[in-house]
Amino acid sequence: MLSRILFPTDFSPQTEKLLEALPAFQKVGTKEVILIHVVSPIIASDWPELDPNFLLDLQKNAHTVLESWAERLERLGVKVKTRVELGTPFKEILRVAEEEGVRLIVVGAHGKGFIAGLILGSVANNVVKHSKIPVLVYKLKAVEHYDKFTFQFLNERLFEKILFPTDWSPCAMSAVQYLLQMATEDTKEVLICRIIDEDKIKDVTEEKLAEILKENEQNLVQLKRDLETYNLKITPILKIGKPALEITKIAEEEGASLIIMGHHGRGFFKGMLLGSVSTKVLEMSKQPVFLVRGE
Repeated sequence: MLSRILFPTDFSPQTEKLLEALPAFQKVGTKEVILIHVVSPIIASDWPELDPNFLLDLQKNAHTVLESWAERLERLGVKVKTRVELGTPFKEILRVAEEEGVRLIVVGAHGKGFIAGLILGSVANNVVKHSKIPVLVYKLKAVEHYDKFTFQFLNERLFEKILFPTDWSPCAMSAVQYLLQMATEDTKEVLICRIIDEDKIKDVTEEKLAEILKENEQNLVQLKRDLETYNLKITPILKIGKPALEITKIAEEEGASLIIMGHHGRGFFKGMLLGSVSTKVLEMSKQPVFLVRGE
């Protein structure tokens, strides 16, 4: 399912660190990683006095760096293809993703939000917003040491403990197939959680609330049974609260290594529970977030 992965890079230390995470995707069926760097012509237009060969030199340098990165991955058994494109970064990333038939785009962010940079700032946001295929936003922790920053993984084992939030909508449940794909022999536990929005039940009667809780408990039990047929340890969690806040709290308290959830693309998640919630989780969480676009 995740046979081909697209990995955009701006050659920052953050994305270079993420190279270390890519070989692990072989465990979930990845056969090839495509490294892409996009050179933006806007850079040159801002500096009219630059040498006319400036963009060409940038592209040549990008090819050189990508080839060196490819060699590092190939030594770890990963098949690699490199692409250098010219244009608007997020548009080129999405175009190449479709052209190459990739099944996942992996972008990076640090624990407090998106990395500021040519690709991994607003570009990552636009990739998540417009991509029709899943996007994994991989979180890195920035550690300051003697006035310099190094980057670390929050968890070295991405597939160890997976958190799957759901509101039972088709959008949310469309992510189940990817949950099963990401669950490997390294997966010790899958947390399935349903957070009932406190704002949506504040005016309901006690009888109605009991009915809502019972229905969600039954749904969690059924999903637990379904997933256990794949030899997974499943822990259901049902809470009332603010969904994004509770999801990120559960991820932190339970030591989740990955969050997998559905999101809506239209209107950038406008008006949908696991749309606006997924956006907030993406911003708030320290864990990598695997977003599956639903309809």
